[in-house]
Amino acid sequence: MRIENAAQPQVRMNEAVQSLESRMAQAPAQFDSLYQQLLGMAGQGAQALYQFIHGWPDGQGGPAYRTVAAQLAVVLQVLQQLKADGLEEDLLYQEVRGVYTRLFGVDLQMKAFLQEAMNPQRDEDSREEVEW
Repeated sequence: MRIENAAQPQVRMNEAVQSLESRMAQAPAQFDSLYQQLLGMAGQGAQALYQFIHGWPDGQGGPAYRTVAAQLAVVLQVLQQLKADGLEEDLLYQEVRGVYTRLFGVDLQMKAFLQEAMNPQRDEDSREEVEW
């Protein structure tokens, strides 16, 4: 079966194809830059750290850590790096733990909401079973 007037995907000539190796090399550099800036933010509080991480640019004009899962991953990576650097007793470590705790709570609430929305529990007062 052939569709004559199907829209063909547009390929932009100004977008260069990047190899996987070059894209993977950007990730550690991006994390290192984020980590170095976070080291200077000790004492500003968990909310300020969260806003900083949430707004971190990806190099293409958008946020690098858009989803809660991506934010959780990078915060956990920061915690691991702080621990590796021997900064477990530092104020920054405690603040980043606060960010992780908040993100974990948000993730848990979203998953609970989605579970309830997708698999509602049937009970005696269910809207579907109410007789008018």
